[in-house]
Amino acid sequence: MIIGALELDDRGGDEAAVARSAQPSPAQAAALYETYAGRLRRYVAFRVREPADVDDLTADVFRRAMTGPMPADPDAWPAWMFRVAHNAVVDHYRRQRFPDPIGLVVDRADDAPTLPDLAIRNEQVRAADAAMRTLPGRQRAAVYLRHYEGLEYAQVAAILGVPESTARSLVHRGLRSVARELDRREVR
Repeated sequence: MIIGALELDDRGGDEAAVARSAQPSPAQAAALYETYAGRLRRYVAFRVREPADVDDLTADVFRRAMTGPMPADPDAWPAWMFRVAHNAVVDHYRRQRFPDPIGLVVDRADDAPTLPDLAIRNEQVRAADAAMRTLPGRQRAAVYLRHYEGLEYAQVAAILGVPESTARSLVHRGLRSVARELDRREVR
């Protein structure tokens, strides 16, 4: 069966629902992009002030949509795509509102740092480590797993044995505390 430009499987029952709720096939992904790219780009552009961020966020919307399961009901696809776009915009503003103080000193590419640059960086890393040590155990573990190990929130949650929302909260609060501690020490 074809709905719009998107092909669906005609199998019935639960097997079809499972097959249709899986990740989109390459053909479905291309059709979704052709169908929604312009509309989603306009939506993101309306919500984001910086024109340079619009294309990046639009690409992120499609990356998120294509890596996760799609709704089995084709009538739900527009709402699903716009929900993914909304979440990408919200995440964009969260990143701006709560800067990542550890990201400022961890894994920064340096072409050929000078000795003073190395000394400053080492001091920043020591200050970040000292600020991390002031965190309670679960916050410290959550921030470490998320930012030093690069794990996704779902993985952090599974490791700590907490819901994903709790893992996000632990990381957020931990980063806020680290930022306050670094500000107190004036070492950023």
